[in-house]
Amino acid sequence: EGFAGVLFNVWRMPDDPRRHRVERYLDSLRALGVSPTVRVPALRTDPAADERFERWLRARGVEAGELLIGISPEADPGAALWPSERFFDLAYQLAHHFRVRLLEVSVGKRERGRFPKGTLALRARSLRELASALARCTLVVSGDAGPGHLAAALGVPTLMLGCARTRRPLGAEHRCVERDALAACSVQRVFEIASEMLGRSRTTALFRS
Repeated sequence: EGFAGVLFNVWRMPDDPRRHRVERYLDSLRALGVSPTVRVPALRTDPAADERFERWLRARGVEAGELLIGISPEADPGAALWPSERFFDLAYQLAHHFRVRLLEVSVGKRERGRFPKGTLALRARSLRELASALARCTLVVSGDAGPGHLAAALGVPTLMLGCARTRRPLGAEHRCVERDALAACSVQRVFEIASEMLGRSRTTALFRS
């Protein structure tokens, strides 16, 4: 075993690729004698970054409390990708029916498209900035990529399009169109799911106020 055997205990854990990744990560902790008490990720934002984003919004005419829907058309390499044109069509439907401001979120190079007039384009320069922007949203519609997973971990109702079952966001407030069903998923169907989530999110916010 040599020197490496002095420093490390190496074992191979049984792994089922059909299980959610969170459960597989928690299994690694359990094997080390750690008993996790929390299964659903929960992140917080940086107050200073929150204030900077609020100033950014005010400079663009967004008032305090105005509803914001995040749209992130990206998908990680190898993930299923919903066509850009469908994201654009969905954005128009959301803007027209709910009269909300849209926030188009991108962390990489993605084709800029025909989003509705008034859509805010965010190019976050740090993870803190991105988290504060997503946390301000009432709903986030995302491909299977970082922004969607971050929004879900922040507790923002997230509709993720094209994720594998083992990567879907955890939590009852989130919804997922799995990758095998994505190609046949119409704009109208995604709009219906988003509308249901938005209504539920508004009701929850009303009872909290």
